[in-house]
Amino acid sequence: MADPSRIRLPARPLNVKPPGQGFGAMLKMAAMMAILAGFLAMLVTSAGPELAADAALLEAPLTPAAGGRMTEGHCQTRLFVVFCDIDLTADGADAGALAPSSFLLFLGAPRQTYEFTVLADPADPGRLTTTLALEKFWNRLATFGILALLGAVLILGGGCRLLDDWFHGRALIRAFRERPARPVALVLRHRNRWGWQVSATGIENRPGKRNWRATRKDVPVVLDGRNGIILGATPDGIHILPADAHGRFLGLDSNEAIALLASVADYQRHG
Repeated sequence: MADPSRIRLPARPLNVKPPGQGFGAMLKMAAMMAILAGFLAMLVTSAGPELAADAALLEAPLTPAAGGRMTEGHCQTRLFVVFCDIDLTADGADAGALAPSSFLLFLGAPRQTYEFTVLADPADPGRLTTTLALEKFWNRLATFGILALLGAVLILGGGCRLLDDWFHGRALIRAFRERPARPVALVLRHRNRWGWQVSATGIENRPGKRNWRATRKDVPVVLDGRNGIILGATPDGIHILPADAHGRFLGLDSNEAIALLASVADYQRHG
């Protein structure tokens, strides 16, 4: 493992800026979670009640509704998830009050049209449904369950990540403000558009991997490109932060960033 102890960092406590753990990044992630929560609420309130109502009609002796027809409607497909929003009416049925629209959500291949018949329950003529809704009932139920579960998992996972990033970021900032940092060698496991995955396993007292939401413009300070070794810093061997070539993560000014890169270049020349 590379020994970066000869690399010079500023001999002062650092006002670090952990990538993806600032207030702005937290707000952005919270906004994304709010959008997901809104989608989940829309799914539950739009598709849930109609699914429950249609479940009660599966064994009912339904008949074609007199004058049953679609007054307005459309279907669209997104990644094999079909959304249909249909307004129904029938002669003698107060459909406007009881079922102003039918919202169907199911898995299927894209199609130009869906043929169906408007049905009514003789015991409740005002309650309208369609052959399409009943034929696709179990598909709709499975689609509803999958999307609801996926949304809940993403919201829960995002919430846990948000809290972890917040408390981890605050702990990093406090630790680096208390004492000067020293250089450490880290392993860059992955780097993509979503950020960096960095490992400190076997290097410091804090084992394991961590994902940093670095941007595409952020460039790691490479110590050993063949083995994926990059430069990091720690004030105490526990709180560890990777360094970027512009010094932004470590809170360096332009002169300090230039001096750091010069020190790294000297380290690479002499090993």
